[in-house]
Amino acid sequence: MKGLHSILIAIFIFSNIFCKENTEKKSQKESEYFYNIAKPNLNIRKDPSELSAKIGSIEFGKIVTVISKEKVPAKIDNINGFWVKIEHKGSIGWVFDSYLSKELDSFYLVGKILKTEKSPSNSYFYILKSTDEYEERCDEEYNSNYCFFVISDDKNIHSQVFEKTYPLYWDKNDNLIGISKHNDGDYIQIDYSRFNKLKKFQKEELITYTFYFKNNMSTHLLPDEYNEFSFKYLKKVCKDSNCFYFIKPTNSTEVLVEYVKSGIRHTILKIENDADFTLETNPENAFFYKSDKKFEIDFINNKAKEL
Repeated sequence: MKGLHSILIAIFIFSNIFCKENTEKKSQKESEYFYNIAKPNLNIRKDPSELSAKIGSIEFGKIVTVISKEKVPAKIDNINGFWVKIEHKGSIGWVFDSYLSKELDSFYLVGKILKTEKSPSNSYFYILKSTDEYEERCDEEYNSNYCFFVISDDKNIHSQVFEKTYPLYWDKNDNLIGISKHNDGDYIQIDYSRFNKLKKFQKEELITYTFYFKNNMSTHLLPDEYNEFSFKYLKKVCKDSNCFYFIKPTNSTEVLVEYVKSGIRHTILKIENDADFTLETNPENAFFYKSDKKFEIDFINNKAKEL
């Protein structure tokens, strides 16, 4: 009988320990981590009320632990949400959860909406914004160093953020065509991209155009095959890692049209007078003009097709 009594006591103690561990694990599992997206900070209240005493604050971008959530919704400044009990730096209090987010991205680092534009089907729109720090505007010159836009629909207000991109237009399938440009004086690079609706607006690289100005203080490395070549300018157009080069040699009126394969340059055309040469690029294709003749670049077969 004594032995049975000891066994029962042991089972009771073990059950208590097991239940305590399970409760602690459950509590840890239910705790969630969020970023504060309120600027410049978010007030911590003693009780779940806007009128309750302030007992601390959370800086923008800092992480808080959410312990529990009120069952009844509330509204502050016409924003619906719930009061949640949080822990931050050892302090426990209440904050409004509309100012918390699972992700902290560039969407929250802006303060100015420059433009919104609906897609052709009116099912999506983009929001063009500029950053707080620089207050730069995206403009028709594609000065997009400090600009980006957000792709949204009615159910997901900030589904995608694309930094340093200037949106150009929607195509007929509600895909967004965008452009980004870098210019530091002796080097220009323009990247065309498509943001595909069916792929949740994941970025698809299209054509890249690069313009090198030759000088002694170049800030960007030239393509290896042209590093020692003397030229006034070099224009490079790439699609799917296949590239064409348009070079104006020094002390010449010619423009050379070339491609590089296995480190070897191949000249496919010479334009005698650079005044007769014009290069045009768009997201899908690249064309050049030789006098009154128009050529389309065939990136796959390394050819220039006369149109």
